[in-house]
Amino acid sequence: MRFRCCRDFAGVARLSSMESAGRVGRPSFRPRNLHSRRRAVRSKRNAASGGRAGLRAVCDSCIRREIGHTLYRIAGRVALPAFAKIQDDNEELAQAYRNLLDYIARFVLPVSGCVAIAAPELLSSVYGATWLPAAMPMRILTLGLGLAGIRIGIGTVFYAKNYPSLDIYLMSGRLALLVAIILLTAQQGLSVVSVGVSVVEAMISIAGQYMVCSLIGFRLRDLISAILPGTRLALACMLATAAGKMAGIWFGVKAPLVLLLVATPPAAVFSWLQAGDAAQMIGTAFKRTPDKAVQAL
Repeated sequence: MRFRCCRDFAGVARLSSMESAGRVGRPSFRPRNLHSRRRAVRSKRNAASGGRAGLRAVCDSCIRREIGHTLYRIAGRVALPAFAKIQDDNEELAQAYRNLLDYIARFVLPVSGCVAIAAPELLSSVYGATWLPAAMPMRILTLGLGLAGIRIGIGTVFYAKNYPSLDIYLMSGRLALLVAIILLTAQQGLSVVSVGVSVVEAMISIAGQYMVCSLIGFRLRDLISAILPGTRLALACMLATAAGKMAGIWFGVKAPLVLLLVATPPAAVFSWLQAGDAAQMIGTAFKRTPDKAVQAL
């Protein structure tokens, strides 16, 4: 529907430019030309409304996809060379993967939790009140998308251990399951489709973590301990988001100002709780190491 409207809108634009250049004469008032002109006007209106809705949908999907691709590029460019150097030492590789999983969970889980709580305010502030019905599917998808973010680092382990086929098999199974679940639930509505997609993402994430654990000897308790700090941070940010949301409801703040009220408390809590870890990471990254000559003395 969106592409047909775009083609109609482009045709109307070309027709108007040709009329202004004098290449096409003014139409007569015959019924056939009147019908064509009315159809052009309707196409122009549909293109304007459909284009806005399509643009919003495209922007929404591009934002979420770009965030995932950015995290994946960071994991690939930074973690893969480091993992490749220690590919034969499973114990050290498991410790490195635990640290990577810890860092990813500290970002992905708080963002997913806050989006789930503030979904109506986010949609009404960014896209308008007409998008409020999409809040429930958005909340349902946050569970699966949060677990999908946790599995960003599994590909680096597969490639470092020289098993890229595992990533191919896992993503192929994910694609097949998504196609099947969408075809089976398409008639039940968007919320049911969202539940199915979220379940598939959760299943693939659990399967991927199990494959990593089997490949490098990563224990289940190590996996839980790596995700636990991000989970606690997510709960704190979610409480702050809920407090900001209740304050917005209490004072009757409308969109888009309510988004500022909802987003500021979790951002402050996140910065406060992660200040010490961020300082430690920066200090470790820029710490000067003694020269070899000094170490020899």
